[in-house]
Amino acid sequence: MQALNIEEIYKYYFERVYSYVLRRVMNVERAEDITAGVFMKVLKNLHTYNRDKAALGTWIFTIANNEIINWYRQKKPLSLVEKHDFLLKSDEVLQEAHELQEALEAEDTLNKVMAVMNDKLDDDERDLLIGIYFDDLTYRELAEIKKENASTLRSKVHRALKKIRKDVIFEEER
Repeated sequence: MQALNIEEIYKYYFERVYSYVLRRVMNVERAEDITAGVFMKVLKNLHTYNRDKAALGTWIFTIANNEIINWYRQKKPLSLVEKHDFLLKSDEVLQEAHELQEALEAEDTLNKVMAVMNDKLDDDERDLLIGIYFDDLTYRELAEIKKENASTLRSKVHRALKKIRKDVIFEEER
């Protein structure tokens, strides 16, 4: 059995974990702090990792998910500026927003989708859509992280997308 190298794990997973955390806490500094905490826990508990129970990525993302949950339990409400601060500081997020904007063929449509996600979807639905469509997690990976059935998550995502489609008219539908 090959020994796990923390440097290789960090290099391979850092960007994915950071992106996953950033999209959930929507604040660059907090995402950096939480991500650092995730990798500190990975380092501290790597000896307890059991590849027979879960893939390494699933284990790491479960730690990340738990750290986010802990942060939300302890956090104070963010000001409006803090909520959108990550958009101003992350080139990666701005690039993704630009790509999404092009795919939807209009900035107006993107704004409507985001507004509907914030207004009509609960935290769990928003989190699922972000995980699937922005973090490129598979339903299986997300199911392991959330400790739910992948089919159940597919249904939840489908219902969340229906809510968005109900309120947003996409270019191709005009």
